[in-house]
Amino acid sequence: MEPDADLPGSLGRFSAGSRPAVPGPSCHPARQSPPGEERRNYLELRRGYFAGYVSCFGHGNDLYVGWTFWIHISPVRLFLMRIGRRFQDYTGRGDDMHQTLRYEPVRATIAALHACTLEGVDIATGGTPRSTEAK
Repeated sequence: MEPDADLPGSLGRFSAGSRPAVPGPSCHPARQSPPGEERRNYLELRRGYFAGYVSCFGHGNDLYVGWTFWIHISPVRLFLMRIGRRFQDYTGRGDDMHQTLRYEPVRATIAALHACTLEGVDIATGGTPRSTEAK
């Protein structure tokens, strides 16, 4: 994978034809219709039962860009997860540390979604990247 110097920021890490060899979340456009509003295009990022949506649309004279993250599970799956959690508690793998480690890849996906949305806004507005250091 060769870096592409013409692309700004982290977009230039890989050329357009290359893909990382590790499996990751799937990303594709999705058309949704929020209640009481017209259909809009969203960018959907999926990782198992978790889905993140990036939206960008005009709101008056402004441009709105935002993201949200959801978990999609059925009531049956929720019930089975509760039973599994009880079993993990009894076997010593249900403490906070194990739960944190179990969902760490999802937290990394959320952080990447947030960072990429901010970088996209910076690139679209022609601004300089935001500083991530606390002041």
